[in-house]
Amino acid sequence: MAESSLQSLVANLTTSHSAQSDAISHLATLLTLDPPPPFLYLHDYLSPNLTTKLVVNILDGLRSVQSTSFAVIDGYNCFTPRLFYDSVLNQLNNWTPTWEEGCSNFAGADDNNAASWLDSVDGFVQGIKSTQNPALSVKEKENSSHPDKSDAASNFFVFVYNTEKFVVNLPLLIAPFTRLREMTNLPATVIFLSAVSWNQIKPSGGAACEPYVLTLAIPSQQETISYLLSLFPSSNSADIDPINPFNTTLKPLYAHFVNALYAICSTFIRQPEELAYIAAAQWPGFVAPVLADWRSKQLASEQNDPDSVIFDLPDEETRLRLMKLFSPSWRTCMELVHPRLCSASGFSLSRDSSSSSSSSEPSGLPAESLRTSGLSHMQKWIILASYVASHNAAKTDLRIFGKQSEGGGRKKGGGTRKARSSAKIKASTHLMGPNSFPLDRLIAILGSFLADSHTNPMEDGDRSDPEVEAWRVNVFVSISELVECRLLQRVGAHDKLDGPPVFKCYASHQEVAELAEDLGVVLSDYLWNVV
Repeated sequence: MAESSLQSLVANLTTSHSAQSDAISHLATLLTLDPPPPFLYLHDYLSPNLTTKLVVNILDGLRSVQSTSFAVIDGYNCFTPRLFYDSVLNQLNNWTPTWEEGCSNFAGADDNNAASWLDSVDGFVQGIKSTQNPALSVKEKENSSHPDKSDAASNFFVFVYNTEKFVVNLPLLIAPFTRLREMTNLPATVIFLSAVSWNQIKPSGGAACEPYVLTLAIPSQQETISYLLSLFPSSNSADIDPINPFNTTLKPLYAHFVNALYAICSTFIRQPEELAYIAAAQWPGFVAPVLADWRSKQLASEQNDPDSVIFDLPDEETRLRLMKLFSPSWRTCMELVHPRLCSASGFSLSRDSSSSSSSSEPSGLPAESLRTSGLSHMQKWIILASYVASHNAAKTDLRIFGKQSEGGGRKKGGGTRKARSSAKIKASTHLMGPNSFPLDRLIAILGSFLADSHTNPMEDGDRSDPEVEAWRVNVFVSISELVECRLLQRVGAHDKLDGPPVFKCYASHQEVAELAEDLGVVLSDYLWNVV
């Protein structure tokens, strides 16, 4: 590869991957050698996702300037050897299965031999030989140890990211796959990328080839800030209203915002992509007062023409006031957006941009209601039943939910009870925290709530079996989603098979009270100890 082409490739990649400027030239130099190293191991424990994009961009740039091919494999997707073989052969030969062609995989010129390419490692090696060096037959390659340079195959790369999962799924393929160049006698380069070191996942016994290990350094402050600034649009679109948070006029203000973001969050978060996600959640609310001022100027102009309004930036004093005004919202964003309790778009939309300039607290939905704002109707019932199960003793379920034999009324909880003089004073469950409850009890309380609301299909005789099964699946899927949102938490051993799963409800009383009001339920009637 020409020196000028390599420098041009490195310069283009440095612009788009400023957070990894040190690794770009090193990687580009290694991959442009003739031939490249047979086995590369990239160790990036901080931001492997950014490194994945970097390696793919380097390989794509190499393909544009020289004859080469590559395959990009996700370690999570290839959980069987056949899937792995198919993915590598299809990508190396630029083959995409289509519905019109029966979703068939790449078969090459000889369809009869292609069927054996997916049976074993030997068949996969034969497939690589047949497809990557078609100038010579497989038999000639095996007999000739010094092929002519005119018939020499071009370099090709197989890049596997999330290697720690690939090792778990296909442990027997690691050793032979690292020796792909040795087995095929072709200029093949295998690249592994993982967040763990090679010593932790390499096969025992020394069967695997020793790699060229490249450990990526932690991005510095300047590299991280440059990466965040590179994500800001460089030009305005003619189809978008110029009064928007990503107007290019606001880029100097965005630079100050990014510096404040790094100073506040870098102590706890160092991943550039995570900082970019928090910036996407905070920036629209931060710049909302400036946009409101622009909008008022546009409405006050006589022509009411956006082109006649000068979109100027706030002065230094106003910018410092914005920073001070916005500082209380950083903690809320860190607690909700970083653990993905709320998405960046949902957090930014929840803010009231019209009142953010006059309030010292972040406006919009309160922090607690952000977690329950997007719940489905069934999930709201499950949270209500879980809260009741967590804050009531199991022996009180019959008294609260059991019907009297006469009149059909319910014995409700609530109110004050006169304690016996000899009884011990117990702390309220609301002060002690939520208690654990089994899944069977949750389903029973949920069924009682749904029976009162006349939405329980289990009591409807006209329902068919598939509808009842679909309802049950919906309940279990909703419980799993609530566990992911951390409104419910599964406690105990997950692999325990001698009993039902046990959960705890971590929704606050305010959140559950809002859900109960939305569902038309009086929460205090179902709590043994009323808050």
